[in-house]
Amino acid sequence: MAVALGAVAAIILASPEQRIATCGWLLVASSAPLVFLNLYLMHTYYLGAIYPAVVAVMAVGLVWVAQRLPRARGQRRATAATVALVALTVVVTGLSTPEARHDINSLFFGPPRPLSGDAIKAMTPKDSRIVMIGCDWDPRYLYYAQREVVMFRDATSGKFWETEPIADYPFLFSCKRDLDPLPWLPPGYTAVAGGAPDLYRVVRKPE
Repeated sequence: MAVALGAVAAIILASPEQRIATCGWLLVASSAPLVFLNLYLMHTYYLGAIYPAVVAVMAVGLVWVAQRLPRARGQRRATAATVALVALTVVVTGLSTPEARHDINSLFFGPPRPLSGDAIKAMTPKDSRIVMIGCDWDPRYLYYAQREVVMFRDATSGKFWETEPIADYPFLFSCKRDLDPLPWLPPGYTAVAGGAPDLYRVVRKPE
């Protein structure tokens, strides 16, 4: 609905500059879902990338509608009440969806901050890059540690070390304590305890 309202505004706005700007916001709001349709259908958080553009398009459309509404005092009050009622309906309807309830629950009752993230932050230099294994898609540990990471989900690192120097990744973090880190390291390297639980220092094997 927001995109449709913005499209109408882009067609009939009086100013060419406003039409061009509105078309730009429309392109941002619509192009990403069209190109990455499956991602937007499967993962709601991808909407965060285009949310500002959708809001801008909606604002342009609402301003266009407001400029053409009657200006008598009584009519303005009735219009304002109608807009408020519509906005309230949209908010209540949105909050009642399973997706909204899930997001709200995650916001207030999500998993606690992992202590490992703070430990990694304290035990590694700020510019450290870290190899991450056994964590599936969970990025929380290194997110809270504020460190760059390469995450391996497969059984090995594949051909990653053919193009990336291991020296740029002096640490390794494992979400599974009993997981052997060697399959994810290039030949000639091993991992030793790094001073924090599940954190290892990547070093050369002794000759």
